[in-house]
Amino acid sequence: MSIPIASDSLKHIGWDNLNIAKFKDFYLFYFASDEFYDWHHMVWHKYHSLRYSAYAWLALGGGLKTSDVLIARNIPVLDRYCSFCHTSLETTTHLMFECDYSFKVLVKLIPSFQTHFFRPTIYLALQHIDNFARTKSKNFKNSLLLILNALVYFLWMERNNRRMFWAVDDDDSPDISFWMVYGQPKEKLILDL
Repeated sequence: MSIPIASDSLKHIGWDNLNIAKFKDFYLFYFASDEFYDWHHMVWHKYHSLRYSAYAWLALGGGLKTSDVLIARNIPVLDRYCSFCHTSLETTTHLMFECDYSFKVLVKLIPSFQTHFFRPTIYLALQHIDNFARTKSKNFKNSLLLILNALVYFLWMERNNRRMFWAVDDDDSPDISFWMVYGQPKEKLILDL
């Protein structure tokens, strides 16, 4: 059985009434039904650090393996509660700024969050920085975004240290994570907020 191939340009397969289809057309069609995320430029900004931005991206996309995610995948979890406050169930939104511990660290690093009536999610924190820094320089905004992304990373590492190695500070002071992000006091980054 032979199938004739037409050499006539009028008899060809088209894509959305385009005479010349490009790979970009197929790509855009394939992802047309996906949600649009407007936070990508705040996570992957000009001066981003891959390590910190990757964890912020995972946290925004629900990729961090918190207790609720593991339970949803039928993986047994011994302790379902937050490693910082030990009172609420562990979720990404709770770990990242709903918890008293993480919110205190956030306020120490970026004092403008003291004005929030409710505890922000990571997405709301990114929006706050985006709106707050509109009147400031781009370097100022990028430094705040870098601090927020680093905070997400170091909070996740602190959570893992407490989970895996049972390393808990006696007074649960947020100073541990504060100095992990800033470094030693002599190297502390001073921001005029």
